[in-house]
Amino acid sequence: MSKIVKKITDKEKHTPAHAPGFMGRLGVVFNELGIKPREYVSVIADSTGLSKSGARLVMEADRPPKQIDSFSKFVSYLSYSLKEKRIVASEDQLASYLLTGEQNPFKSSDEDTFSLTEFLEQGPVLTSQIILKVEEVAKINDIDTNEDISKDAIRLIYYRIANHCFKNNIHSDFNEAEKQILSLLILAKDNLL
Repeated sequence: MSKIVKKITDKEKHTPAHAPGFMGRLGVVFNELGIKPREYVSVIADSTGLSKSGARLVMEADRPPKQIDSFSKFVSYLSYSLKEKRIVASEDQLASYLLTGEQNPFKSSDEDTFSLTEFLEQGPVLTSQIILKVEEVAKINDIDTNEDISKDAIRLIYYRIANHCFKNNIHSDFNEAEKQILSLLILAKDNLL
């Protein structure tokens, strides 16, 4: 249990007040873990002990689990999962980042060129929709994004499409982007990206 969560637990049974944008920050953590938006509800439910409807409520309300025990389990799960991927982020760092948005443990001086962090922080819902659209276009065209395309290439595709949508204020109608998505997917599948 992190020091921050333990300090709170000694006083309260509920998660403390948090800064707006919890799901955006959680999206950043999930992105680092390679967890896709369609998996969020299951991961939240499985790692916190909440029901799936409780996990959906966390997402819809854009807040951490109300019970400090659930939040503590969640932070421990995230920290352990990151360590398995050789990403160092202590429970204290994660708890602080998720609650306040301060001290992003994933930003470094040599920031990943194709990181979705900036998009997830600016518009978590739009970024998730873009990722889902890329996955949808891939599925329609029989491209398996886990098998046919490298992790780096799919991150590059997510990044390029998100960058395009944010720069051009495309917030819902992704028809224009579909052709670009398919072109990038085909190039990536042929290892030309």
